[in-house]
Amino acid sequence: TLLTDQYRFYGTQVNGFGEVSYFIPRQKNDFVAGLNFKSFYFEKNTKEFSLINNFSDYTLGTFVQNTWKRSEKLFLEGGARTDYHSQYGFFFLPRTAVLYKLNDHWYSRIGFGLGYLTPNALAEQNTEVDMRKILPVADSIKAENSMGCYIEINYKKKIGKDAFLYINHAFFYSQVDHPVL
Repeated sequence: TLLTDQYRFYGTQVNGFGEVSYFIPRQKNDFVAGLNFKSFYFEKNTKEFSLINNFSDYTLGTFVQNTWKRSEKLFLEGGARTDYHSQYGFFFLPRTAVLYKLNDHWYSRIGFGLGYLTPNALAEQNTEVDMRKILPVADSIKAENSMGCYIEINYKKKIGKDAFLYINHAFFYSQVDHPVL
């Protein structure tokens, strides 16, 4: 139920997520593989006059990642995931990263990867507007695809018996195809 001073929006929304993974730690390589499942279900109240229709979807994903400990200071990560979305099909998402520890307090990471976003009429940013004016997602709308890279600089220091101070400064660059608005 969403209540404002101008309207009421009623419906039932159920989201689900589950994941299982297998981790193999080694002295020079850590390997992880897994499966995950996400689901989304929405049914509007029969007395609701909004334009949004009932809808549901699910995503089944598989993933692998290997972290190679090249030295005490240098770590190389590579991974990939494949997702199957019930409405938008398959997505292959490789990624890679390099982590370098400058000393006990400072470290930096550089990475690159692919991503996607599927359209959803009930995306979080849409709940800030009049729900009666939101249209259902048209069949012609494609999923958003992205390619991104990042550089981050991190600082970590122990401050007390069981407390740490973490500072992270990250720079991102993303190229988005078929942006979902």
